[in-house]
Amino acid sequence: MKNVRTTIIVSVIVVIIIAANSLPAEEGFTLLATMSGDSVGDEFCIVANVGDVNGDGYPDVLVGAPGGEYAKLYFGGAPFDTIPDLIFRDEKEHTRFGCSVAGGGDVNGDGYPDIVIGASSTWIGLSFPKFCIWGAGAAYVYFGGPDMDTIPDLELVVGNWEEQTGWYYGFGLPVVIAGDMNGDGYDDIVIGAANDDYDAHGRVYIYFGGPDINAEYDILLEGEDHFDNFGASIANVGDINRDGFDDVLIGAPQIHTENPGKAYLVYGGNEISLTGATVFTGDSSLHSYYGRVVAGLGDVNGDDYPDVGVMALDYIRIFLGCGDINLVPGITLFPVRDFWYIGALGDLNKDGYDDIGVVSEYFEIFLGKTIIDTIPDISFELWYSTICGLGDINNDSYLDIGLGRSGGWDPIGKVYIYSYGKPDKIKEGSSFLKDFHLYQNYPNPFNTNTCLAYTLPSAGDVTITIYNLLGKKIRTLVSGYQPSGYHSAIWDGKDDNGQAVASGIYLYQMLSTSNNFEQSPIRKMVLLK
Repeated sequence: MKNVRTTIIVSVIVVIIIAANSLPAEEGFTLLATMSGDSVGDEFCIVANVGDVNGDGYPDVLVGAPGGEYAKLYFGGAPFDTIPDLIFRDEKEHTRFGCSVAGGGDVNGDGYPDIVIGASSTWIGLSFPKFCIWGAGAAYVYFGGPDMDTIPDLELVVGNWEEQTGWYYGFGLPVVIAGDMNGDGYDDIVIGAANDDYDAHGRVYIYFGGPDINAEYDILLEGEDHFDNFGASIANVGDINRDGFDDVLIGAPQIHTENPGKAYLVYGGNEISLTGATVFTGDSSLHSYYGRVVAGLGDVNGDDYPDVGVMALDYIRIFLGCGDINLVPGITLFPVRDFWYIGALGDLNKDGYDDIGVVSEYFEIFLGKTIIDTIPDISFELWYSTICGLGDINNDSYLDIGLGRSGGWDPIGKVYIYSYGKPDKIKEGSSFLKDFHLYQNYPNPFNTNTCLAYTLPSAGDVTITIYNLLGKKIRTLVSGYQPSGYHSAIWDGKDDNGQAVASGIYLYQMLSTSNNFEQSPIRKMVLLK
């Protein structure tokens, strides 16, 4: 065990790599609920926070299942349950209804958030499969309220059978309620069609909200070049430049070319166009698909300006707002394997900074702070495909997150909802007690003492060691045989000789023979004096 430990901490770089190659460790989290799809191939995993659509005081959760062509709406509550309150379905087949879901904004001004569900493969015409335009796509708008139902209030379609337009547009992937872009007091709907026509330059349609919102789009934005795939991803990012109009971030990953990809920050206003947009261009690596996912991240560095993220296959750039977007990325994140998704989680640990969730082969959380670093604070070695901050869906004063999982990892699809909290929130009987976990220390940062909690699935020898950033061992905090279950240890900020250590960042890791041999991720904690 000593040789393994020494190898792990040769350098900070190795620390970072191993932290990304970590065993399951949902420290700080309890599993609140698990929702499942109905059948194999449903792809039940597209999760969104849609706000309080029924006005009962709890945020609600919408999950799309494009393989099964349905979406399920779960009303928040105390307790939160996994019985869907509304199930939305498409009247047609072969539509991929539920491929994109969105909410959180009030597009008709009735005081309740509304939802939008995309169906990017919807055909239009006389009958499928011969007398129709394939893959035109559609999106359906459902107005929120206490009596909300599953009948769409608006059906948005841009293809036309008579004019033979819309072939393979893929309209409806993605869909976003983007805030108030034109300053009329109503939230607006933004929808992408990244594969339009023969050249896939891509289109984005904007529908201005209002009490008389209708199915006619108000603004059309188009990609600048062939095969741009403009509109493959869209994010509501708030009012980046503080001009009173909400803005959107639009990805153009150029999937079918050797170009690196782009993202466009399109500013709201009386005139909305690509003229004056801030353009983020990927690096020169081939097929990086920069812009395949874009995200509004909230305020991760606490400067009171919204921040954004742009994802490629093998890196993510975080841009920090400053009244006018800063073209120099705050940080660049690199995965062990290709990235899949990035999402805003809100201020999980209540320190005044919004936090970021990233999905690659691992799910990682980067806690916000004044100076953002590239070392994940929390890591799950579990395969997820989508992530979303959900707010506090059960009103327990802790923020919740949704993680969707589908494909080879789960042929039906599942969504896991976790609630963030300190270790004493974990109760006996929690599913986490069946697993090997080293939780994030609490409090963190700390001044005099901090608690390191952990669980063992079976009895075994356990060692918890604390290191400085140079890889030097500072303290062996735990060493010995322990039974299965929940345990904790207190570190008083002293080394093995009983001497107080200096303020700074420290790393800690657990090794155990429980369940043969297991090695936790390396965690970091901050000592402040």
